[in-house]
Amino acid sequence: MDNRVAQRSQINQVSKSLSIITVCRNEISRIQRTIDSVIQQSDSNLEWVLVDGASTDGTLDLLQHYQPHISYLVSEPDRGLYDAMNKGIGMATGEYILFLNAGDFLQNREVVKAFHERAGTADIVVGDIHIVYPDGREKFG
Repeated sequence: MDNRVAQRSQINQVSKSLSIITVCRNEISRIQRTIDSVIQQSDSNLEWVLVDGASTDGTLDLLQHYQPHISYLVSEPDRGLYDAMNKGIGMATGEYILFLNAGDFLQNREVVKAFHERAGTADIVVGDIHIVYPDGREKFG
């Protein structure tokens, strides 16, 4: 029996300049914030690729609930984080790729809009990172 689940949404079928790739496995307790930060973007000109490593904790059910917002969703066993990331790269059609893993989130609703305003013809676009540790400590980088 094939355990793979692969679905391509009817939205965002044309190549977009930005592909967001989210990889996860058994992240039901952390992925909601990631989902919310992507689907609440004021600029929806993006492709969202989700690679799930055959989750067994309900993560896949949650992701399927948001299928209308997801450009491509695959759930199958993989050989670890980097294998999953490479699968995402293989599915992505954007000129730029942003890895946004489970538990990570876009800082506000304007991140994708700001990207499109600033990317221009750059080969690489770099942004800042804000780390919030479980004990409440913060680090900006």
